Amino acid sequence: MKKGFTLAEVLITLAIIGVVAALTIPTLLANTGARRYATQYKKVMSTLKQALLLGVAHYDLDLASVSATCINGASDKIEDKTICGLFNTTLAGATFIPNEELADYNITYESGDKDSIAVEETIGYMLADGSLFVFDQQEGSCTTATPCYAIIDVNGKTVPNKEVTGVYSTAYNSILMPAAYADNSKKAKKASTYSVPADKEHMTDVYPVYMYNQFVVPATDAAQYVLTGAAPPSKDDGCGPNCIMSSKGCMCELKPGIDLPIKPIDDKKSKKEF
Repeated sequence: MKKGFTLAEVLITLAIIGVVAALTIPTLLANTGARRYATQYKKVMSTLKQALLLGVAHYDLDLASVSATCINGASDKIEDKTICGLFNTTLAGATFIPNEELADYNITYESGDKDSIAVEETIGYMLADGSLFVFDQQEGSCTTATPCYAIIDVNGKTVPNKEVTGVYSTAYNSILMPAAYADNSKKAKKASTYSVPADKEHMTDVYPVYMYNQFVVPATDAAQYVLTGAAPPSKDDGCGPNCIMSSKGCMCELKPGIDLPIKPIDDKKSKKEF
């Protein structure tokens, strides 16, 4: 009667375990990092929203009321009525970052037809948790009709410095298409299910946002999906509840204290034209 395992059997078993570990552990670590990016993004969005609400509640100043982006950067005060004056006062623990300190900062944009920021025109803030919030220093007031574009980099200047992306899984041909391509295809978008895979290729560290009035909202489908679990409805779908139509398309906001996904409006139920 055979008892125990031979040395060869033990070695083969260990080899199999090693191969499986080598194949799965890197993926698990990458996915963990991607989820950490998503968690940090949600935290930064909350921080920015609270700062803007504080500006309205305590100083009666929002992004639509400012007269310019910045005058003297870090020394701007709330009475200057600039974006920098607003954030210098309401973003607790944040450090102003002048343009010259962003000269070595480069972003890989993936959204194609979306806005982008030229590094030579940017300023921003390093938040207390190490996240970077960057926007165009040429922006003036930020309104519903003319929102200001900005980016959140959840791990500062550290790589990958790559914009988050999603995919459309289409029902009619079962292939995955990059979000940038699908965004330009009304047919594909109508017949697709959108998601942002929790891997290092898609759920990365850069999240585009729009700022206007007292709101900061996602600027791309991918950024919206990570925040709420649903891509924003399109202009063709009538935008939908909690969404505002602007020159940039549908901008969807969450009410303070509410964390619910924003679902697209069924175009069969909504015939409103824009």
